[in-house]
Order: sequence, then C-alpha cells, then structure tokens
Amino acid sequence: MNNKDLSAKLYDACVAEKADYRLIEELLDKGADPLTIFNEYDDAVLEELFCSASDFMSSGFETPFLDSRVPELVILFIKHGMDINRVPVLPEDGRVSPLWSMAFWCTPNAIKTLKILLDSGLKAPELDEFIDHFTMDAGYVSGDLPGDDYHNYLVCGFKMIMLAASYKEALESSEYLRKTIGLNSYNKDNNYDLNRFRNYDDYTYDIDKSTCTNLRFGLANATIIIKEKESGDEVWRFFL
Repeated sequence: MNNKDLSAKLYDACVAEKADYRLIEELLDKGADPLTIFNEYDDAVLEELFCSASDFMSSGFETPFLDSRVPELVILFIKHGMDINRVPVLPEDGRVSPLWSMAFWCTPNAIKTLKILLDSGLKAPELDEFIDHFTMDAGYVSGDLPGDDYHNYLVCGFKMIMLAASYKEALESSEYLRKTIGLNSYNKDNNYDLNRFRNYDDYTYDIDKSTCTNLRFGLANATIIIKEKESGDEVWRFFL
C-alpha cells in the first residue's frame, strides 16, 4: 500500500463517527502522512480535517464531533513526526497549506489546535497562510453565519492571531503577523507584554465598525480593541 492510500485510510479513520485511535496510530506508524495529498481534489489530510471540523458552522452539520476531536488528532500527528512547517507541493499549483483551510474553522477548539501547532514550532510562511486567509475573509466577506455565530467566529480568529503573536519565534518569523497587529506602526510605543496573550481567554475583543471603509461587504479597516477582562483596560488595538 502506497503512502497516498495509507493517508486516505488515515482520513477515513479520523472522520469516522467513532474514532479508533489505535488504528489511527497504526496507520501513522506505517507511513500515513497528514500532510500528503490523499484524494482527487488535491487535499491533504490535515487540510481536509480543518475544513470538515468547520462543518458544524454550516447547514450541513455533517461532522460536528470533529470540532473537539481535531486537537487530539493533531497531538497524535505531531507525536508521530508531523512537521507543520513542511507542506505538500503540487507541480501545477504550487504550495498547499493546511493553515489556509484552518481559517474556515475559528472556534475555541481551533484556538487550542493552533496553540498545539505553535508549541511544535509553527512559524511563517505557514502561519501567514492562516492570517492572510482569515483577515481577507473578515475584511471583505460579510459572512453567511447568523449574527452571534459570525461574531464568535471573528473573535476566535482575532484570539488566534494574538496567540501567535505571543510566540517569539512565530512573531520574529512573520512580517505579515507583525504588520497585522501593528507592532511597528500604531503600536510601536505600546510596551504591553505580548507573551500575556498566551492566556487568550483573559481578554475581550470589541469590533469598532465606525472605521470600516465598506461595511456592506465586510469589516475592512475595522478597529479591533482588546481589553483585559480583569481590569477592563484597553491593552492593544489593530486594524483589519
């Protein structure tokens, strides 16, 4: 059985309604690769898992259990040697990054998953794939989720960006991340310790839409205001 076939079996095992973690580990030991293209649509296993985990936010609701399962799966993948900074390459299309698809899935469990990846060394350019896709969608797509769900999706995405900024290696590797959070521009004199954003639930995120350039189509140029929950003090802000 070749690597692609093993990886296809890995995906099937991961999305089964009742997960067989023993089988998943056996497939990983045999060479199944979460970063390998496994189907005719040129999807990598991890890329498709991120997309499938986001199904609960759509009307399909086909795999609601994956939202809580994916963090456990990513821990297993890393345990068996997955390097998130290595992505598959398609000769005709160039690079494909699972992190791009992660932008579809911004939930508390997605934040946990991103932290697991950051702890394993995630950095640019893979990290940039998530930030670019999320900020593009937030800025120029009005969103097709109900109001509260879309707001929660946005807040989780902002938490993920600031979580990434709390990792020195990730921040130093990504000019895009530094630009997104305004580190060297409007926050250049802000001495707040970014490491504190590792505790991502200690903050509230307000979206000031008064600065948006075209609210009808998205939140481009919205002001993201971050406050400490305990003190209520504003500690950071950036613009989409």
